[in-house]
Amino acid sequence: MSKYEFLDGLKKALASTNNQRLINENYEFYRNYIEEELKKQRSEEEIMEELGDPRLIANSIKEAAGIDDEFAHEEEPKTFYTTYSEDSRQGEETDYGRVRGFSVSGTKARLILFGISALLMIILILLIWLIGSLIYIFAPVILIVIVVLWLVHLFNGR
Repeated sequence: MSKYEFLDGLKKALASTNNQRLINENYEFYRNYIEEELKKQRSEEEIMEELGDPRLIANSIKEAAGIDDEFAHEEEPKTFYTTYSEDSRQGEETDYGRVRGFSVSGTKARLILFGISALLMIILILLIWLIGSLIYIFAPVILIVIVVLWLVHLFNGR
């Protein structure tokens, strides 16, 4: 794993917190740590092996911050993000300090679905109420029209 894959994995794993400050602080901490270790003539492979899986580090960070993330143990958080860079560095993919994104955790997704379901139920109830009210209001008129049409048909039939 390269340092860019590690840092990208860490950022993705922390994205579900929706706490940009927490994401940026930890991203910068690990980026600086890796840079300092590289200056000490350590190999990137050795540093990455020492650090381990960025998702496990992200889970520890979330727990330390008191963030209950029910998808903390999933392989890949459900995150939507856009990456852009003002400058391209030699051999580097992008400047991950400029990642903007949003994430919907399981609890938030369930709340959103519950809200949409509740809204649809309210609309259905209002629609049924409206139709019932119209029938109640126009029932006498409709009955008179039906009786008149029946009488016209009865007398025209003879």
